[in-house]
Amino acid sequence: MRGWPADADGYAGSLSCAHEVTAVAGDCFAVTSNRLSDLGGFNPYFASEYHQAVDLSIRASASGLRNLFTPRVIVLHSTKTYAKARDTALDTLLLADVWEPLIKRGDPFHNRNFRQVAPGYLT
Repeated sequence: MRGWPADADGYAGSLSCAHEVTAVAGDCFAVTSNRLSDLGGFNPYFASEYHQAVDLSIRASASGLRNLFTPRVIVLHSTKTYAKARDTALDTLLLADVWEPLIKRGDPFHNRNFRQVAPGYLT
């Protein structure tokens, strides 16, 4: 539900409840150093921290761990810096190549009746 105000409840209250997600950005990621090591750490082939975190999130999920969204945390960052970090075409292609089977199956935590762009509700 990208693009919604921080104080919005979301569709049927979904932004006001903790729930599982497929991946999180690096500035929202918390993991112990032991668990990070167990997962193989960050993939050095990704140039951006954003893609490294998404890859690590997916690997964590694939190994049976859960990625949780909680509405009780507020992350502040520079929009310009964040957008620039995400804008790496080669990383996007690498992520698509590494996780192609998962991408083809679709995100199990995203309702297919909703758009994947803001406001992210009905199609």
